[in-house]
Amino acid sequence: MTTSDQLTIQSSDILRLILHHLTESGLHETARTLRQESNIGTTSTHADLASLSRIGDWGSVLTALRHLDASKFSWIGNYNTSSASASASKSKKLFQVIREIHEMAVLELADCDGDVELAGAVLRLSMEDGYNYSHYYNNDARNNNNNTNDEGDGSVKQMPVITEAMKFRLEQKMQALLALRGRSYRSDESARNKLPVDYYGENGVTRQERRDAIAKVLKECIPTAPKDRLVTLLQQAIKWQSYTGQLAFLKDVESEEVDEDILNGKDDETSTKSKIKKKRKRVAFDLELGKPFCLGKNMKAGSDARANSDHRFEKIPSRECAKIKLGKKSKVECALFLPDGSSLVTGSTDGFIEVWDSKKFKLRTDLDYQKDDDLMLHDAAVLSIAHSHDDGMLATGSADGMIRVWKVDSGKCIRQFDHAHSDAVSCLTFSNTGSQVLSASHDGLCREFGLRASKMLKEFRGHQSYVNACAYLHDGVHMISSGADGTVRVWALKSSEEKLVIRPDEHHIKSAPMIERSVHTLVVMHTPAQTFMVVPRGSVAYLMNIDGDVLRTYKNHKQEGGDFVIALVSPTNKWLYCTTEDHNVICFDILNGTTKSILQISPDHEICAMAHHPHQGMLACSTSEVSGESGKKRGVVKVWK
Repeated sequence: MTTSDQLTIQSSDILRLILHHLTESGLHETARTLRQESNIGTTSTHADLASLSRIGDWGSVLTALRHLDASKFSWIGNYNTSSASASASKSKKLFQVIREIHEMAVLELADCDGDVELAGAVLRLSMEDGYNYSHYYNNDARNNNNNTNDEGDGSVKQMPVITEAMKFRLEQKMQALLALRGRSYRSDESARNKLPVDYYGENGVTRQERRDAIAKVLKECIPTAPKDRLVTLLQQAIKWQSYTGQLAFLKDVESEEVDEDILNGKDDETSTKSKIKKKRKRVAFDLELGKPFCLGKNMKAGSDARANSDHRFEKIPSRECAKIKLGKKSKVECALFLPDGSSLVTGSTDGFIEVWDSKKFKLRTDLDYQKDDDLMLHDAAVLSIAHSHDDGMLATGSADGMIRVWKVDSGKCIRQFDHAHSDAVSCLTFSNTGSQVLSASHDGLCREFGLRASKMLKEFRGHQSYVNACAYLHDGVHMISSGADGTVRVWALKSSEEKLVIRPDEHHIKSAPMIERSVHTLVVMHTPAQTFMVVPRGSVAYLMNIDGDVLRTYKNHKQEGGDFVIALVSPTNKWLYCTTEDHNVICFDILNGTTKSILQISPDHEICAMAHHPHQGMLACSTSEVSGESGKKRGVVKVWK
């Protein structure tokens, strides 16, 4: 049963994938045990039966055929065919080929090995063993409602592969072969190639022609499973979940070891310790736990390294490593790192969207449009920014209600929605496919825009004040939004219907009347599933699920200036960073809710925006500083790691 968003996978199909993997890995005893306990056979084979047939390796062919599930042959090779007779003839055709394989095994044993007595013994064993393949014929019988037994109970009688008539015919051919070559033909070179008339088939069919004919039918009836199918599917699933944001982005992490003299400002030209040593840490993925981790020194990908959880991209920033200074009267209102970690993108009050190198934190002049000072630009302050999962597109929203979509590589505006909203665009996010953009605005609305249709597709109306944040849930069915009215709302994407209204502070503030605290941050989590982080303008943040239940709280115990004004979650969903009114950044451990660190990034000035690097513990924070010469404030972006 399938829908546009879900695919139901049968447990029997999963077992078949495991059987193939076990067989490919050489674990034949384990595969045999699993077949016996589950009573499930495979619907394809990892072996190339056609190639094996062409070289006459009939033992391997029969071994592979014995473990196939005949009940699935009704659709093999006829997936688009609804005719029962067509599938029935396919099954009966395969049963006939199995008969021919047994016959060829006996004939070739007598011909090539020259042991007629051994061929006769194999023939007798084939008559007994042949019942193991009778389910292929019975599958055809069931489809045609015939060949039932004499008792009339509807069951199907056993059909031997080697019948008495076939046995008699094969014995005659072997006797004719023995009579033609004589008893001493093994030592007689001239007698070895002599064959009775029509030994391998009518009209003088040769041995190789018969092999090729059998190979052709096997190729038609039985598909060959792709190599490493189970591993490939798991890799594709992990890549898709990473692509859609359900798992943290996995990439090798470049870390730095800096000498203490450099950090203390003691570096000089003659110092031999002035070089920064860089090394790469390999990131692996724990398939069982669903978490990424770094491999330690001399540790291979297959080793047990789960204990090494303190890896580079989950470390909490501890020092300032770079600073970007902006022009006069300009301040960054929104920022993000691209998913590959190569660039930091900022949107400013002067309307410029700039792309910075994430290592040197200089404007990227390798982009031609920035080299020519032809920057991406809005007519008003840029307040929101979002990227597509494939790094290719960037969406920006401005204070005048305009939304533009850009190509990062070329700087070209590929879509423009002039009057997307009647007020400032406060939040933007791309859908998993990158074909829709979801927006939130101070006009109290959320809207979804189609990039292909170049128009608004849906409108979500219900908030009583500014809408501060919006996001798609990973299930592809719902979206969530939060606003200055103190609510988080869950919506059905397809119908734009409001499903649930959540008031986070109801769980914390018991006194009445309750103050409506603006919910400024909303982050969809990939772990646990179907959860999201809710951060109101208060001293408590909440981890909630789609039913509105509070799973965990994160509290700042400071009474004065302790309300959260900006927040973000690290890409691994390990840390929650909350900026307070007194300009500190508090780092919470999401797992247990404890405070891990307090960062004094900008003690004297307000932090306007934050962005987290996707692969390492690096924070970019937009703030202000006083110019030493003029004493005036100017916008800066401070980078901590």
